[in-house]
Amino acid sequence: MPPKATVYHRRKADANQQEIVRVLLLAGASVADLHTIGRGILDLLVAFRGHNLLMEIKDGKGKLTPSEEQFFATWRGPTVIVHDPQDALDKLYIFTEK
Repeated sequence: MPPKATVYHRRKADANQQEIVRVLLLAGASVADLHTIGRGILDLLVAFRGHNLLMEIKDGKGKLTPSEEQFFATWRGPTVIVHDPQDALDKLYIFTEK
């Protein structure tokens, strides 16, 4: 009997993702949309001033999924949760000033 296939469901983008991406691009960042990968991978890979940062977008009071929590706990690079465009810019500037 062949091994059972793993099915990954396409993730829907958060309602505020398009606006967050827009302001990041206007600020001069490069943005790669990763939200459709799923499996706990965060929504955006953002490059700015020579730094890379993974961003998880949550609208309203959205919480991390168990797979996202696992990703945050094990990823050895910079990650942030953002809730709106201003929050994304603030965290991007704080991170890149280090």
